[in-house]
Parts: sequence; C-alpha cells; structure tokens
Amino acid sequence: HVSTHGRWNSAVGLYAYGIYAADGGEVDMDGGSVSTTGALSHGAVAEGDGSLISMSSAGDVSTEGIGAYGLYANSGGRIYMNGDPALPEAFSLSFQSVTTISTTGDYAHAVMSSGTGSEIYLSGVSLSTEGDSAYGLYADDGGFIKMEGGSIDSLSDTYMYVDNGYLDLYGATAGRDDAESLLLTDSSGTVNAYEGTVLTGNVRHTGGSDGTLDLTLASGSSLAGMVNANTDNPDEKINVTLFDNSAAWYVRGDSTTN
Repeated sequence: HVSTHGRWNSAVGLYAYGIYAADGGEVDMDGGSVSTTGALSHGAVAEGDGSLISMSSAGDVSTEGIGAYGLYANSGGRIYMNGDPALPEAFSLSFQSVTTISTTGDYAHAVMSSGTGSEIYLSGVSLSTEGDSAYGLYADDGGFIKMEGGSIDSLSDTYMYVDNGYLDLYGATAGRDDAESLLLTDSSGTVNAYEGTVLTGNVRHTGGSDGTLDLTLASGSSLAGMVNANTDNPDEKINVTLFDNSAAWYVRGDSTTN
C-alpha cells in the first residue's frame, strides 16, 4: 500500500507508467499530477483482482505516445478518480470538471477498462484525446466505466467505444454536432445515460461480429444524432430506449435500430 500527497509523477520511455498497482496492490494519491511520454506509457494502471488506485483531489493526467492511455484498469483492477463509489457523499454529482485527462497519440485512449471486474469511476473529469482511433472512453471484455459530470472531447472523431463493455454516464457531456462517431461498437455493449447527460453525434455498429448495442437515455438525458445498425447483418443491432418522458432523441438523419 502506497500513499502520496501532492506529488507530480513524471515518466519517460516505453511502458513507463506514471502510477502502477498490480497483484492486489493499492496506491492512494491525494493531489498531484501525472505526466508520461513514450509508446504504451499509461498515466495510471491498475492490473489484477484487488488492485486499486485511488486519486483524491486529483490533478491533471497527460500522456504522449502511441497507445499511451490516461487511465487503464484491466484484469479486475479498479481506479477511482475524485471519489470512492462506496461513499456516496464523497462520490457525488459535482458536474464541474476539476481534473483533465489528456492524451496525444494514435490509439491513446483517455480511459480504458478491460476485463470482467475491471472498474473505473470518474467524478468531475474532462477528457481530451488527439490521435487516430484514440477514444475518450473505451470499455471491453466486461470492463465498466462510470462517469459523473465532466466532458469528453476527441479530435479523432470517436468519443466512446464499447466491445462487450459497460458505460454509465451521469450528467456528462460528449460529442459535437459534426461528430461522425460519438459511440461505436463492433460487437455488443451497454451504455446508460442519466441525470441530464447530453450526447451529440452518431451512434454506429461497424460490424465485425454479431451483437447488440443497448443505449438507454433516462432522467433528462438526450441524444442528438443518427443511429445506424449494420443493415447487412440483422444480428448486428442497436437498441435505443427512452426510459422516461424526460429523455429525448433528436434524430438528425436516416437511422436504423432494432
């Protein structure tokens, strides 16, 4: 168990992680920022069951390099940024971005959760990516991400990607009017939007494997954009559910759901 207070962690080189917890290890970081440079040099990595990184009053996280993620939980690891989900009073809806995660590089996702049991919780965090196939949120193989407040911006034109993964958004903002790929899948996934989440852009199933993307809008959340399932394969589907009367889908072009 490692605790740090108000430090600036910097790492340079291939696989140079800013923070690393593995094999059930725990790292508590109170304040401070993280910066990495180099291919596959992730800002913070929690790997394996029981591994936990808790970043309270977090400063900014920045990475530069091919495949250099901002936060990465895999194989059952967990990362909490600006709160603990077990303590509702600490992990509350602030809706004000106080922390920035920014990545520069192809395939450099801001936040990635991979594998069953892997979880990332964000509160008041602004995400920004620049690079080809660099996504703001990426959840696959059972990985889960919960984002409360904050925003997602992507210069790669893809903001969120799920591949058998799960996203919960509370009062978050993602996309822009000309976003060709706000949300993508090539298989299946579940995305829930609550508490006035605003999504702008297109939702697409790119094919590749059979599966269904389930998108639910609830409690004042909205989507403005097109939804396009893969019409060439009836087993590659997108379901859009408006859970209550306060949710809205503003259709901006020909759309296909299932």
